[in-house]
Amino acid sequence: MIANFPVPGRTRWAIFNPKTNFFYINIADPALIVVVDATQRTKVARTYPVPGSGPHGLDLNLENNRLFCACDGKKLICLVADSGNSYA
Repeated sequence: MIANFPVPGRTRWAIFNPKTNFFYINIADPALIVVVDATQRTKVARTYPVPGSGPHGLDLNLENNRLFCACDGKKLICLVADSGNSYA
């Protein structure tokens, strides 16, 4: 382990973006994606609310800069990786 810090809930999945050096980490409750800058691994850089209950699966499309988040509430959420804004 190279870093440890508190997050607002139970973690479920994490993914790394090599283009930005950001980790994206699902939090089950509250439903969030936590963004951590790999160069500053001791704090949360920002959070994105997830409009679905129980985020768990997480993937990143580097070409389109999209995060795909599967939720326990039977939803697949698509977010802009840089902003956390939802795609329609």
